[in-house]
Amino acid sequence: MSHLIILRERSGRGRAVLRLVLRGLAITAGLATTIEAQQTEVTAPARLEVTTASEIANQHFWAAIEEAQNIRFRTAASRLMSALELDPSFGMARALSGFVTPGLTTQERRAEIIRGLSEMGEATPAELLTAMAWREWVSGNTAQAKNLLDAAAALVPGDPNIAFYRAQITSVTEGPEVGVSAFRSVIERFPDDAAAYNILGYQLYRSGDKQGGMEMIRKYVSMLPDHPNSHDSYAEVLQWEGRFEQALEEYRRTLELDEEWIQGLTGQAEVLQMMGKGKDARTKLTEAIAIAPTPQSRINHHRAIANSFVRDGDRKAAVEHLEIAAREAAENDIQNLETLARQEMALYEGALGKGSNIESHLSTASSAGAEGTIRQHAFAAVAYASAGMVSEAKEAASELERMAASAGSGWINTSRVANGMIGLAENNTSVAMEALTTADPDDVLCRVLLAETYKRMGNRAEFDALRTDVLNDRRLSLFSARQAIAYVRAKKL
Repeated sequence: MSHLIILRERSGRGRAVLRLVLRGLAITAGLATTIEAQQTEVTAPARLEVTTASEIANQHFWAAIEEAQNIRFRTAASRLMSALELDPSFGMARALSGFVTPGLTTQERRAEIIRGLSEMGEATPAELLTAMAWREWVSGNTAQAKNLLDAAAALVPGDPNIAFYRAQITSVTEGPEVGVSAFRSVIERFPDDAAAYNILGYQLYRSGDKQGGMEMIRKYVSMLPDHPNSHDSYAEVLQWEGRFEQALEEYRRTLELDEEWIQGLTGQAEVLQMMGKGKDARTKLTEAIAIAPTPQSRINHHRAIANSFVRDGDRKAAVEHLEIAAREAAENDIQNLETLARQEMALYEGALGKGSNIESHLSTASSAGAEGTIRQHAFAAVAYASAGMVSEAKEAASELERMAASAGSGWINTSRVANGMIGLAENNTSVAMEALTTADPDDVLCRVLLAETYKRMGNRAEFDALRTDVLNDRRLSLFSARQAIAYVRAKKL
C-alpha cells in the first residue's frame, strides 16, 4: 500500500531543543517556520520516520540506511536511486544519496543534500535536522553536525540510526575514548544494531583492547553471517593479528557473498604484500581495477599498485603506475587525484631515486592546480629532505610551517615530521629529536625517523624497537604513500 508518511514532532522538550539549535546555526527563517508549523500537542514518536508518498520507496530508504552503515555503499546508492524513481520528491532519500553515494566530490555531496533539503517541505523536524547534519558532516563542519544530531536524538530518542550516526560523529569530534563509550551506549540501548558492534570492535582493538575488539567483530559476524562487510572486518583484525591464511580465507568469503566487493581484493593484496608476495598482491589490485565502481576507485588502485612496487624497491614501475593514475585523473577532471599522483612521484624520486626528477614532478603538479597549496609544500619538503636536498627542503618546510599554523593539527604534525627529516639530512640529531618528539608518535614516518635518530645517537635498543615496529606493522594500507616510504626507509637502516 502506498501512503503519505508524515510525522509531527510535538513535545515541549522537542520544541525547546529545536529552537536552540536553529538559533545557534542561524538557519533560514523559512525553514524555521516550516519546522515550527509542524509542532502541535501530541507525544513525539520514539523513532525517526521519513516523509514519502510511496511505501516501497520508504522500504528502499531503510534498506539503504542499513547497507550504508555496513559499508556497502554501492548497494545503498542503488536502493536510493530506486526510491527516488518511485518518489522524485523524496527529500530524505536524496539527502542520504548525497551523503553515501561513492565517487562524489565534497561539492557534489553538499549540493545533493541541499537539493534534498529543498524538497523536504513536509518533512518532520527530526528529518530536517538529520539531513542538515549530513550536510555539515560532508562539509567538514563536524561540531555543527554533532549539534544537529544531538538535537535529532532528543526528538527521536528511541531511534537506533540517529544514535549510530551520533556515536560516529562523537568519535570524530571528541576522540576514540569517548567514541568507545558512545558506541557501548548504542549497543546497550539497541542490542540488535549489528553495525554498532562493528565500529565498537574496531575502536576497542585500536585502543589496545584486542580481545574485546575481536569479540565485538565476531559478534558482528554472527549477526550478519551473509553480509560481506562482517567477514571483511573479521579478515582485517585477523590480518592485524598476523593470522594471514585465515585473513585470506575471510577476504575470499566476502567475494563469494558479493562478487563486486572490491575490498575483498584489496584486503587480499595487503595480506599478500605482508607475506612477501608483492607480485601476487599487484595481481589482486589489477583485478580490483577491473571491477572498480568509479574513476576515483580505479585511480586509487593504480596508486596502490605503485605503493606495492615501492615497498618492493621498484621506483620505475611505481612511477609508471602513477603516470597512469595521473592521466586517468586528468581525463576525468579529478584534479586532487591528478596532483596527488604527481606529488607521490616526487616523493618516490626522493625516497628511492637520486632526486633529479623531484622538481619536474612538483612543477607538473603545480600546473595541474597544486601551486601554493599546503599539500604541495608538504610533499616538496619531504621529497627534497629524503633526497638530501636541504636548501630546497627548508624552503618548502618554511611555507608548510607557516600555513600549518592555521590549518589544523594534522598539518602541524606533518610540518614537525618534515623538520625532523631535514634535521637528519643535515646530520643534526638534536634538531631532529626536538621536532620528532613533538610529532604524533603514531605517525609511521615519525617512528622510522625517530629510529634513525636513535641509531645515530647510539641508542641501539630504541632503534631496534622502532625499526622492528615499522617493518612488522600489520596495519598496512597500500593506499598510503607515507607508509610505503617509511617502510623503505626502515629497510635501508
